[in-house]
Amino acid sequence: MYRNGLSVSRIAALVSAAETTVHNHLQMVVRSDPSLQEEHLKAAIQSGKKQNSPALRSLEEVVALYRAEGRLPSGNAKSARERALRSWLSKRRRESEAGTLPTLYRNGLQEIPGWDAPPKKERNTKRSGTSG
Repeated sequence: MYRNGLSVSRIAALVSAAETTVHNHLQMVVRSDPSLQEEHLKAAIQSGKKQNSPALRSLEEVVALYRAEGRLPSGNAKSARERALRSWLSKRRRESEAGTLPTLYRNGLQEIPGWDAPPKKERNTKRSGTSG
């Protein structure tokens, strides 16, 4: 069902399970089969349900922020949504570094130069060899 583009909430409703249960199970499956997430995103887009994917909304918002303000989301922003986008982007950076970033995200983020470089604070920490 997920592979065919159905959202977690829709799957939960169909199988009469809690959304958190479905979400947790899908997270475990995606860890062992990263292509599942990419197949889900492609199917959701093809079926016109793109707007139902929070991850795709986050991708669109990060790109829109960059286009409008020429910057990436800040972890120190007053807006909780912008801080959430920063967290989302950090996860995509880790996936990129691990080689597990879905192509859809990579393609969507490619217009942002250096999106996959760690933030200055992390670069400085790595360079100096300290952890905080």
